[in-house]
Amino acid sequence: MRFLYFLPSFLWAGLIFALSTNNPAHLPKFKLLSWDKLGHLVFYAVLTLLLCWATHKSTAAINANNQSKFWLLMVILASVYGAFLEFVQASLPYRSFDYADMLANCLGAVLAIVAWAWLLRHKFIRF
Repeated sequence: MRFLYFLPSFLWAGLIFALSTNNPAHLPKFKLLSWDKLGHLVFYAVLTLLLCWATHKSTAAINANNQSKFWLLMVILASVYGAFLEFVQASLPYRSFDYADMLANCLGAVLAIVAWAWLLRHKFIRF
């Protein structure tokens, strides 16, 4: 049943997929997310935090000795997913491939790891 901890991550990834592959003309307009790169940053930061939380809750194998490997893995997972979706968008007639979007996705993942590390350091999360 530990896999259920990953359900929010998978649902969030599904939302990102849906938003990334739909025609932008059919998507609702949000004033808060009107800046494209900020939207990428926020969505991939949330994805990375959800992955961190799910992994933290589902395994006891992460400790102080391998935290940096864990953090790197979370950044890689979110970044590879973002890159994959950029390549999917390149094949859609109403979307486009953008390296800047990939950079914003990676930056969001890195900022999420910084936030996760801060939460750990201040004992909001314990291993």
